[in-house]
Order: sequence, then C-alpha cells, then structure tokens
Amino acid sequence: MNPKCQQILNISKEFNLFKSIYQKIFIIIFLSFSTYAGADNIKRKDKNSDGLDITHLPYNSQDHLKCLENNSKDNCQSVNLISSSKLTHAYNFINSQYGRGVVLPESSDRKLIVISPFSDESETLLNINIVDKFGVVTEKSLSEKTKFIIDKNYNLIYIKNGKTIKEKL
Repeated sequence: MNPKCQQILNISKEFNLFKSIYQKIFIIIFLSFSTYAGADNIKRKDKNSDGLDITHLPYNSQDHLKCLENNSKDNCQSVNLISSSKLTHAYNFINSQYGRGVVLPESSDRKLIVISPFSDESETLLNINIVDKFGVVTEKSLSEKTKFIIDKNYNLIYIKNGKTIKEKL
C-alpha cells in the first residue's frame, strides 16, 4: 500500500478511536450528572410559602402509600410526608381525620395541591385537594387501588375501565 494511504488510514483509525473514547466519556459524564440531578430533586427539602416541605413532581400515589405502610422516613425518598396536624394547622380545608399527606409545588397558575389519605368503611382513598389562586377548593378522591401519577405538567394520569385518563389539575 502506498505510504501516504497508509498514513491516512492510521490517522483515520486514531480519529475513530479518539471519537469512541470521547463519546464514552460524554455518556459517563451525562449519566452521572443525570443521576445526581435526579437524586438532588428527591433529597431536597424545599418548602412552600406556608413553610411545609414539598414533594417534587412527578408524584406517584404508590410511593406515597408505601411510605405510609412502612411508617419510616428512611424509605420515603420521593415523598415528604407531612403530619395531618401540620396540614390542618396550615390549611382549614384539610380534615383532621386524614393521614399524613404531601404538598406539591405551586403550579405556574398558582394552584396549591395537597394529597392526603383517608379511610371510609370499605377502603383507603387518596384525597386530592386543589386550591386555585382565588382560594376555591376542589376535591377529587381516588381509591388506593387506582395507581396514579401527577406529572411535571400537573396532569393527573390513571387508568379507569381499561382507558388511560389524563386530567389537567
């Protein structure tokens, strides 16, 4: 093979090796940052304007129920449970019979969302209280059997009768 062609081929191989190493380093750094950023969101203890710890979005009802079941703050990495006495002290619309709830970050349209469990005769329900910027409270209750999430856009997503329901809160 011509020496010039061989030299170009060697440079090309070195470039591809460098490119491959660069891509791997980029992926490692990106994944490390993503993992750190996600962990930071979970561990962070931001407070709302009423001084209560907020639970960052996305909210998962199953995580909330597991924390209540385990009765341990160590196992609650994605939710910040707030006692019902603190919730009733801060908000007059919360029933004192409710269990430990969570407060989500205020939405861009200034809605406050508080989710608290309560039990009736037959099952445990999660009560979603939504307070708009005028102070009007609306409630929605879902069974503990209804697994739901509230995404970062404040959409309540769950399955009902085999259909995915997506409601803007």
